[in-house]
Amino acid sequence: MRPHVRIPSAPALLIVTLLALAACSVSDRAPGGPPEWALAQAPLLAVGDTEDSDSAVFSRITDVRLLPSGTLAVADAGASAVLLFDAQGVRTAKLGRRGRGPGEFAGQISLARRSDDAVAVWDPSQRRWSEVRVGRASVESLPDSLGDAAWAHAGVVVLGEGHVPEWAPSLLRTLADSLPAMRLAFLDETSLLWVNTDAGRRAWRAYDGITAVGALNLPAGFRPTQFRADRVVGIQADSIGLERVMVYGFARPAGIVPVRGAVATPPADSGQRATLTAAMRNAVVAQEVHYAQHARYTMRTDSLMLEMPPGATLRIIEADARSWRGVGTVAATGYSCGLYIGIAPPRGWGEGAPQCAWR
Repeated sequence: MRPHVRIPSAPALLIVTLLALAACSVSDRAPGGPPEWALAQAPLLAVGDTEDSDSAVFSRITDVRLLPSGTLAVADAGASAVLLFDAQGVRTAKLGRRGRGPGEFAGQISLARRSDDAVAVWDPSQRRWSEVRVGRASVESLPDSLGDAAWAHAGVVVLGEGHVPEWAPSLLRTLADSLPAMRLAFLDETSLLWVNTDAGRRAWRAYDGITAVGALNLPAGFRPTQFRADRVVGIQADSIGLERVMVYGFARPAGIVPVRGAVATPPADSGQRATLTAAMRNAVVAQEVHYAQHARYTMRTDSLMLEMPPGATLRIIEADARSWRGVGTVAATGYSCGLYIGIAPPRGWGEGAPQCAWR
């Protein structure tokens, strides 16, 4: 089945980009803040359904990865498969099916880049890694993933490259007070750390070490799944809940080349893991009680009647009628545990199992 694809023409893209760059001026910047990196008004690629189409392309998108080769990999939990699209948005493969055997997926799968033309697929319900490769007709089992990882610190869940830069944990702790809405971050392939600065997760800043080098504003309703050097990939839902995969380009100035640097040392446990793990499990129970009464999970921690341990806080990243995710933190140290319920957990994490700090 060929999905609905909209690809702007090259002249149109050039005009849109020039207009966007022209619009990026000093007036676009917050006082004292980093320069705005203009987002193209039209997506470079849009794959999926529209309200007036006759058939659904995606059942339930749980993750998206854009590979350096130009291939787009989409994890569709409803189809229990990974769908591959070429650079023009044409579907080239559907790999996997529902089940628990080799090459089969049983849960809400997520993706990690494994090479320029392959992704590692994480099935949390089976705690199993598989590999999907462009041009190969089968799903191969992996003993482990060499792809992206996820970790938590200072009340923030960080998705991206497998290493944890030495400067990143201290930066997150520094930003915790000035950016109270910060909940989610991405480490891109160039080692920029992208953090959200608003509750709606539309406003993002890029940090090179301790310095904010750029800012980006995303469209309303767009949920990013990956930041790359000059583009952002994510999921856009329309007014009736139909999902599309969107790829937007942005104007990243030349010369911003972060130094990967040393890898951070995992924080000392000192009993914090056990304390936060117990607290997060209590939060699961409290959210289920709230769900039984209101048919949805809540973003408001004060609605849960939950007592966190002294010095610890619970920050809910998002919550809706079928899922929620949050992170518990020891304020004095920034030590954090993340938790995902009803939503595809990050690569290597288990659904409903607190994941603390990093390994």
